Amino acid sequence: MKEFWRPFLIIFLGNTVGSQICFFAVRFVFRESIERKYGNLKIFRAIRHEIEDAPWTASIMLSALFIPNAIKNYSIPLTNISYIQYAVPNTIFFGLYASLMVHTGQTIKNIQSLFGKDNNYSKKSSSDKFWMIVSWITFLLTIALIIVAGCRLYARIESYHEIEKDAKKTELIELGTVDG
Repeated sequence: MKEFWRPFLIIFLGNTVGSQICFFAVRFVFRESIERKYGNLKIFRAIRHEIEDAPWTASIMLSALFIPNAIKNYSIPLTNISYIQYAVPNTIFFGLYASLMVHTGQTIKNIQSLFGKDNNYSKKSSSDKFWMIVSWITFLLTIALIIVAGCRLYARIESYHEIEKDAKKTELIELGTVDG
């Protein structure tokens, strides 16, 4: 196998340092302007409340998702999550993703080889088979987490709809335009 550690360390350290800098920049420099612009969106409020209710669970779930880091790095610091609750899952899961990216980049010949559908599967090394299994597990985990996170956020957004409807109805009752 080609050299693994040098590209891994470059990707891993670059992402780790970059995401930590991004956390503090968003938290202390850009927070007000971003909250002013996006703070009233229901999805943002849902994510914020999800993190307030269970910060470790939400941080682990968001960090485990194999989605662009920009989404994670710019949205999570806008909440009240602590730096440790953000940094630990982010660093751990990106270590896994960086290793998958480096291995895949060094070994992929075509898309079929990525999924083990080439004719030489039985001739693959145990290391290649291991990484193929890890890739599939990561893919399935991401799908499961997107479904779970999506359902949780959808339920929270729906509860906002109900709260807003109740508030409007109460306001109308107080104004005397609707019978109680």
